[in-house]
Amino acid sequence: MAERLFVPQQKLEAWLEAREVTFDDNILVLLKEKLAYTLEPAVRVVSLIDGTDHQEILGKTLTVAEVTALKGEHYRASVILGDTAYQCEEGFVGTASITKEAPAATPTPAAKAAPAARAAPTTKAPPPPAPTAAAPHARPAASTPTAPEAVGADDGADMLAAFMLKHM
Repeated sequence: MAERLFVPQQKLEAWLEAREVTFDDNILVLLKEKLAYTLEPAVRVVSLIDGTDHQEILGKTLTVAEVTALKGEHYRASVILGDTAYQCEEGFVGTASITKEAPAATPTPAAKAAPAARAAPTTKAPPPPAPTAAAPHARPAASTPTAPEAVGADDGADMLAAFMLKHM
C-alpha cells in the first residue's frame, strides 16, 4: 500500500494562502519540492465525545469512505458509529503520486490581467468533506500515519514529511 499522510483542512488553506502549494482536481502539488499527492477527504479521530470506542478508531485517521464502510456517519468535525460519538479534525489523506515531477503552477488569466489579482491565491481550498450516509461495507485497514510517522523509505515521503514539519 502506498504511503498515506493526513493534511488538516486548516493547514491546506494556510499553504494555499502562502502559495506554497496548489490544489486542483484533488491533486496537491508542493511547488518548491515539485511533488504531487492525490487527496481524499478524511478525518483524524481526536477524542471520544460519548460512548465506548469498540471500533478502536480513537487516534486514527480514516477516509470518509472508510467511515462509511464502518456504517458510521460523518458530519463536520464529528463521526458517529452506532451509539458512540467522536470529535474529529477534518482534512485529507494524501497518497504520493508515482512521479516526483509535479506540474508547475501556472497563473490564471485573472492573475495575469490585474496586479491585485496576483496577491490573491489562484487556488481555493476545498470545502470540508460532506456528510455521508451509512452504507454496509468492510472494516478499514490500519490507521493512517500522521506527518511524523510518515517518513518512509522513498524520497517523496521523506520530502513531504520534511515540508510538513517545517511548515506546521
